[in-house]
Amino acid sequence: MNFHSPLLTAFLTISISLENPDAAPASARLRAEKIASYILGRAGIELVWQECAGACPSGEQGIDLRLRLSTSRPRNLHADTTGLAVLGPQPYAEVFWPLVEEAAATLDAGDWQVLGIALAHEIGHLLLKSGAHSHTGVMSARIGRREIGLAARGELLFSSEQAARMRAKSGKM
Repeated sequence: MNFHSPLLTAFLTISISLENPDAAPASARLRAEKIASYILGRAGIELVWQECAGACPSGEQGIDLRLRLSTSRPRNLHADTTGLAVLGPQPYAEVFWPLVEEAAATLDAGDWQVLGIALAHEIGHLLLKSGAHSHTGVMSARIGRREIGLAARGELLFSSEQAARMRAKSGKM
């Protein structure tokens, strides 16, 4: 699958501040960013990634969303959760690399595949400003073999309603 050229023209460009990028190997992270960019691109949203060794400097121009890669293992999350989105006054998302690795091993998938899906999913929560999940697509609650297969074929997408809601986003996050 070619994850370089989404089919839709970008209606909205979102800058992603990726904090602590070294939590995941560079090769997996870069491939995952391409998957997430493809999935969001199919919804008409272009992602521009900025990687910061720790937290990105505050007041950084053009940063719309904060996303953090973590080496921690949170205690109070469901066993197969790979990330979370915090939708408060300063929203951000976090993806947990150890849980991505475990999910990839369980699903016989590449860690970069699971990471790409998790990044797209958490960015979706932030753009939709909702913790809600859907029964199908990238916003389904769990990453399973079906989602891995759909992603590999470039068919793991946001619903048309979700895509429209994300594109209608106004103002900075």
